Amino acid sequence: FLMIRRPPRSTPLYSSAASDVYKRQGKDYVILAVDANAIFNVFNLKTSEDKIKSLDDHVALAAAGEAAHRDVLANILHHQIQFFKYRDCHSLSTHAIANYARNFMADQLRRNMFQCNILVGGYDKEKGSSLYYLDYLATLQKLDKAAYGYGGYPLLTVMDANWKKDMSLEEGKELARKCIAEVQKRFIISTPNIIVKCIDANGVNILEL
Repeated sequence: FLMIRRPPRSTPLYSSAASDVYKRQGKDYVILAVDANAIFNVFNLKTSEDKIKSLDDHVALAAAGEAAHRDVLANILHHQIQFFKYRDCHSLSTHAIANYARNFMADQLRRNMFQCNILVGGYDKEKGSSLYYLDYLATLQKLDKAAYGYGGYPLLTVMDANWKKDMSLEEGKELARKCIAEVQKRFIISTPNIIVKCIDANGVNILEL
């Protein structure tokens, strides 16, 4: 699941239907949290699988689905984004990376379909933080908060009840703790380890809750 902070209103620098970023606020962030289980059939193979892949310095991808599809898709996108970066001598925005991922998955639908859903979160210096939901059918949507998988059903309820526009980082961490507690309490599959990362002006970093 992901949550993004929307800063208090001041002098507007950029706005869209899904995100409001303002000139006097430079501490937007995205929080990503994924379970660390690697499951095959009814067996849990490991509990230390990092399903969050950095695509660039300030953009990361969280994926859920078949392990092989998830890993291959994340690596293809990572290497392609890095190729664009060095070829064009500048980094792509979060919006551009999300749309490239969408076009790539749409192109693969009738060739080598990827059975996974992904979330792309990032921070841009000019526009602040943003979050995109991309499913296995290449449907892209920009959101304020999102969750996927069976555990996502109770998480959406928790986020709808507790998420608000002007959340500080500490409030975002508290909401992440509530979501983790909820999924560990209600989901039938044990999720002892949760990997949490924060994307902000300092890049993609592991977040201690």
